[in-house]
Amino acid sequence: MAAMVWVLLVLAGCAGYVGRRLYSYPGGWAYAFGGAYARDRQDLAAARRRLRGLEREARRELSDARSHVRGEESRHRERIRTAEQHLRELRHPGRGELLESLGELKLHQHQLRFGTRDIQLAGLHISYEQASGEFAIQIRGGLRVSYQRGQYTEADVRRFAGRIEDAVTQENDFRKQRRSLIAQAEAELRRVRADTAPKDSARAQLVQLTERQRQDRRLVAARAELEAACERWYGTSGHRPAA
Repeated sequence: MAAMVWVLLVLAGCAGYVGRRLYSYPGGWAYAFGGAYARDRQDLAAARRRLRGLEREARRELSDARSHVRGEESRHRERIRTAEQHLRELRHPGRGELLESLGELKLHQHQLRFGTRDIQLAGLHISYEQASGEFAIQIRGGLRVSYQRGQYTEADVRRFAGRIEDAVTQENDFRKQRRSLIAQAEAELRRVRADTAPKDSARAQLVQLTERQRQDRRLVAARAELEAACERWYGTSGHRPAA
């Protein structure tokens, strides 16, 4: 059974080769395979190879140029998205990045979160407390977060309280500068949107390449050479081959 399959595959391959040969060199068996027309076949094949080689080179250049255009367009869109995201974060800070947590108390860049409650860091006052059996962080407004001895150490709670105080200082500074930062971010977004020079340059290069290839004398000559070879074959065989 396996041998039969191999025989069928070989026969199919041979049939495919013969079919392609007869199509490439039309006129019959003698023209496609006969020694008398070997030079004619070589002439036609050489003209085809030359043109196809030049066309492959041109397609590769065009593909690279188009890829460069797409890359510059994508990078421009990404720069715009980054600038827009930065501006949104300044206008609507939200909680911001999670910096650290201890127990149920989570410290974000702009807010503290305790359970489902969000507490703005701007202007916040906290204090560290210690009582029998526990440590605590007291937050202005009546919120007291306790940490049981044995589960947490004094050093852990003190360090976290200090981390919150540092974040409050940074948030206060951010709030003071926020209006100026927003104005800067808006100006940066306008600049990024207007900066189309890289993608404009890539597009111009693509247009220039397309025009250069259209006028490429090598391609014009190779097409004329193949056309002449096809005419010679037609004169010999009476059948016009496909280019």
